[in-house]
Amino acid sequence: MRSLNPSTIATMGRGWLILGAVLVLGVPRCRYTVRDVGFVDLGGDTYVLTVHPTPGLSVSWATAVRRMARSSFADVNARIEIADPQAHPALGGQPGVVLTSPSKRHLGVVLPAEESTLQSGGWDVLDALGSSPVRETIREKLIRAHAVVVVFEGADEVSTSRVRRLAAEAIDVATPRLKDLPKATPVGPELVVVPLVNRERERVLLWALGPFDGEPDDPHVVVLYGRGRRMGPVLSGPMVTRTGIQDALLLVGQDCECDLPRALLRNPAAPIPWSGPALDRVQGLLEFDPRSPSVKAEMSRILARGGSARPGSSEASGLEGYTETVVGGDGSGRSLPAKEPTEPPEKEGSVSLLLLAGAAVVVIALAGAIFVAVVRRGDAR
Repeated sequence: MRSLNPSTIATMGRGWLILGAVLVLGVPRCRYTVRDVGFVDLGGDTYVLTVHPTPGLSVSWATAVRRMARSSFADVNARIEIADPQAHPALGGQPGVVLTSPSKRHLGVVLPAEESTLQSGGWDVLDALGSSPVRETIREKLIRAHAVVVVFEGADEVSTSRVRRLAAEAIDVATPRLKDLPKATPVGPELVVVPLVNRERERVLLWALGPFDGEPDDPHVVVLYGRGRRMGPVLSGPMVTRTGIQDALLLVGQDCECDLPRALLRNPAAPIPWSGPALDRVQGLLEFDPRSPSVKAEMSRILARGGSARPGSSEASGLEGYTETVVGGDGSGRSLPAKEPTEPPEKEGSVSLLLLAGAAVVVIALAGAIFVAVVRRGDAR
């Protein structure tokens, strides 16, 4: 065999390494995780608070309510509007406000018609719509935590105990696996429990995160991430499983949201107040500004490319096929099938590509090592 000098062997070895690096770096990767996307307002999360005066009320009443609402919703992603007093009454002919979610669900609250009473009692009503103790707790945890698992306790103690246990077990099982994800968070998933006695005080949160199946008194579980976006459906009563919660937590940490169904990234976000200082803290941890127009434009392009869960995967089997309940101001509802993602997949999952690329690099490295060994053996002879 023809002898090769050491410099030639070194050059060929570097060539093998460069080829391996090109294969790895050439694999398309997504810069953002699903959790990252959850912190960005892409234009579909705005709530609308409509002031509904009744005929005969002075203009000053509606103006006062709008001014109060702007204060109560100062840090909430919502806009304030005043309805025509002659329009169809939304609150049974009584004055008040109607909160409309991005999915066009409505929650109405009656306010006093007398301006003197409005000033003394209206603030509490509007403040409760804009914020609550649990929503503020969730916001603080979401800044640093991977996600937050919220448990709404039910009327039955046995069922509630089961749901709390499953939520805690899902967090324990998922947490070690999250350490292997490309972008770890300072804190793993955290649990927030809403006692049954606080259901009324937290009704805006439950309403905004709905719909849910089963009886209203059932315990409910929901996984939130980013700025309070829901991952998957609200699990209720006997439908709560450890696997369902665990799968939702793992999806939040995926490296490339491009491979996930668009429906999972467009679930409702709760009306949680996010102040400027709170978003500044988020920016410091994410290492990008979720309020930046360029970031929003880049993420919009990513979402527009479409994605699809792999057949038979937990993404496809555990978090799709649920129903949505449209709730009116009177509390009635109807079920609608969830919309299936219509965008066709454009590429293989980034995780699979990385695994294939890694395997290719290993094969190339072994081939290079064998080649060098053969050359040196020939030189020795």
